[in-house]
Parts: sequence; C-alpha cells; structure tokens
Amino acid sequence: MVNPFVPWFIDVAENHGIPCALLWIHACSLYSIYHRYFKNNTFPNFENPNETIELPGLPLFEVKDLPDLLLPSSPPSFYQLASDFGKRLDKVKWVLGTSFYELKEEIVKSMDSLIPIRPSVSPFLLGEEKENNSVSVDMWNADEGSDKEIGELSSEFLEEIKGRYLVVTWCPQEKVFDQWTNAFLLAQVFKIGVRMRFKEDGVVSAEEVERCIMEVMEGSNAKEMKNKALNSKEAANKAFEIGDSSDMNINIFISEIIGKSFKASV
Repeated sequence: MVNPFVPWFIDVAENHGIPCALLWIHACSLYSIYHRYFKNNTFPNFENPNETIELPGLPLFEVKDLPDLLLPSSPPSFYQLASDFGKRLDKVKWVLGTSFYELKEEIVKSMDSLIPIRPSVSPFLLGEEKENNSVSVDMWNADEGSDKEIGELSSEFLEEIKGRYLVVTWCPQEKVFDQWTNAFLLAQVFKIGVRMRFKEDGVVSAEEVERCIMEVMEGSNAKEMKNKALNSKEAANKAFEIGDSSDMNINIFISEIIGKSFKASV
C-alpha cells in the first residue's frame, strides 16, 4: 500500500509481482482531477486563473481552484512528483479513499471507468469533538510571517497556540497543499463553509476572519450549513455500520487480497 508521495514504490511492487493499493489521502475530487489531467482530458490554458474547467462528476470550477502542484507557479520538483505519480496510475489495482460513498456519490460514480475506488472513512475522525462547540478555521503560512501577518493575530490567539504548532520555514506550504480545491469543495459543492478574501498584498485581515466566523455562526446560511454538516456526520457514522458502504468496501478489498469472493449480508 502506497501514498501519492512515494510513486516509485509502485514500481517496486510491480517488479516483485505484488498487487499495489493506493491510499489516497486527499479528497476524492483531487484523484479525479489528477487522473484526468495526466491520463485523459485536455485542460485549458493555466495562465488564466479564471478559465473554467468542466470534469465529470464535478461542478464548473476555475483554474485558480486547482491544486497548486498542477499550476505553472508550482516548483518543477513538485510538479515532477505529481507527474511521476500520474504516469503510474495504471499500475495501481485498488484506490482507498479517506471518505465515504454517500458524501461524494456523483464524484465516485464518475470515476467508475477510471479505476475502482473504495471510499472508506476513518473511524478516528468520528465523534471526537463535543457537540456544537467549535468552528474550524483552516489557515497556513507560507513563510516565517511578515509583520503585517503577525499583526493580524491577536495576542490571546498566539498565547493559546503556544507550543502547539510547527512552522517549517524551508517548505513553501502554499505550493504543496491542495487547499484551493478543498476550499472550493467546502464552499461551493458541500456548502458547509465560506472562503476568506485576501487583500491585494495577499494578507487575510483579522476583520475578514471575523466576517467568515460570523457568517458561519450567525449568518443567513448558518443554519443550513450546520444542518448539512450534521447530515454528513450522520451519513459518515452510518457508512461504517455492518453492511453499509464503507464496511462493504473494506470487506471487498480484503476479500480480493485473500482471493475469496465477498457476499454482502442482507
């Protein structure tokens, strides 16, 4: 079993006659994008960030919503890593996704012709937080932080996270993550989040963070977002029950490994 960041290991498995399973640690949508980019579709000119892209199972999105690894701004070494992975997709027998079928049904269906993908949500992601007590704010910093960026953080926040974070100064995080696509999915597809707006200098102000939090907590769509999130949580829990999608997918995967046919219980 390999992940996308060690594509050469797929060759090792092939050379030894070992069937290879890919543990896809990103959103299922990202797998669809990568696969079609390297294997199928002709994508538009990436120089225009507002150019629209249409892919099966996904709504219209723009070039700027693609993962950074595919964009011209990506460092050559990162793009090469993605390319090396894409070239080896045909050698993978199984794909295990960290999701569940009911959440991304249309996306998974659209990939049936590409390769069997088994969405299987991790049980460790379920039921860890107390009910209704948190808002997730996903942010990352590209470098050690300018005075402008640090100035947007309150002293209370810095004190609260003291000793609980890690800044890796040598890693250009804004170039190795796929958060643009994740943000698009959360806000435009699943409709359980809002996107922050950057200022011209690329900094997100404290006021903008406050606006987004208020919109999620008390805005006109707050109740709808909460209900959608709760429905997704219930569906995730159900997917792990005996006989439901994730349980069946895991059993099918194990049965294929040991060479036995799997019969679903009714």
